[in-house]
Amino acid sequence: MAIINFDDTTPAPPAGKTNVKWQGDSSSPRNVSAYMPLLVGDSGSGGASGAVPAPAAGDAAAGKFLKADGTFALPSASPGGTPVREVPAGTLNGSNMNFTLSFTPNPTASLTLWKNGVEQDPTRWYTLSGNTITFTVAPRSTDYLIAQYTH
Repeated sequence: MAIINFDDTTPAPPAGKTNVKWQGDSSSPRNVSAYMPLLVGDSGSGGASGAVPAPAAGDAAAGKFLKADGTFALPSASPGGTPVREVPAGTLNGSNMNFTLSFTPNPTASLTLWKNGVEQDPTRWYTLSGNTITFTVAPRSTDYLIAQYTH
């Protein structure tokens, strides 16, 4: 049974739309069906409109999104995925310089640390090794620390 494709380009679809493709077989009477072509993603040379592919099981729960090339991926801004905002563990007493986070920041540059509401410069006021923050000057007992990062 041969398939006969009907013209799906005339008339031209309105802007932002796509024509449905029609096909019929050569039997008598003719069986006719219509389908929506799948999206052809843009990989640098342009794409074509069409039906968006369904995400695989678990893609939505993993936070994936549909990229312009037609594939699903995690946002690059969340490599570790889970944001955390916490008070680092440690004694505020003017002599303790080491404080511990619940998780290791991933990437390390995702860590933003505040002391008394002022963002701390990691090249000047502290270092990070794994999940341990080491201050260059020990916070006082009246100071307040907040850390925000992804892991």
